[in-house]
Amino acid sequence: MEMQDTVNTAVRNGASEKTYVTISIGGELYGIDVMRVETVSGMVEMRPVPNALPYMKGVITLRDLIIPVVDMRIKLKLDEASYSKNTVIVIVPVRGKTIGFLVDAVLDVTTLNREEIQDPPHFAADISSDCIDGIAKLGEKTVIIMNVDRIIPEDELESFDIQEIQ
Repeated sequence: MEMQDTVNTAVRNGASEKTYVTISIGGELYGIDVMRVETVSGMVEMRPVPNALPYMKGVITLRDLIIPVVDMRIKLKLDEASYSKNTVIVIVPVRGKTIGFLVDAVLDVTTLNREEIQDPPHFAADISSDCIDGIAKLGEKTVIIMNVDRIIPEDELESFDIQEIQ
C-alpha cells in the first residue's frame, strides 16, 4: 500500500520528519497527520440529522459504523460548493469519536521536516487558530497543518453522540 510505505519511511527516518495527508478545501492546501487518518471514502449517501449543527451534513454508514460528517467548507466559514468527483470524506478519530471530514479532494501524502513547519500566525477570523498546528511551504504552495482534535470544540462534539442518531 502506497500510504503505508510512506509511513514506514517516515518512521525509519526518525522523529525529525512527519507525514501528512494533504487535502484541498476551498482552494487552500491543508495537512492532516497521516497517523490520524483511518480511511478516505468517496462520496456516499448521507442521511441528514434533524437539529444538527450547521456544518454537520449528516451521517454515513461505513463498515457498519454510523459516522457523523462535517462539511469542512462550512466549518472553516468558506463558501459552500457543489460536490464533485474529487469530493471525499476523510475519516479520523476526534477525542474518542469517529468523524468524517468532507473535503474538496485528497491530493497526496507528503513528508515534512519538522524544522520546515512554522508556528501559525494569529488570525483575525471567526475560526480559532487553535485548530492549526503550523504552516509549511510545499514547493510553491503553503500547507496549513491542522490539529483534528481541535477542529470541533468539546461542547459541540458532545452533540455528535451517534447513540441518539441510531
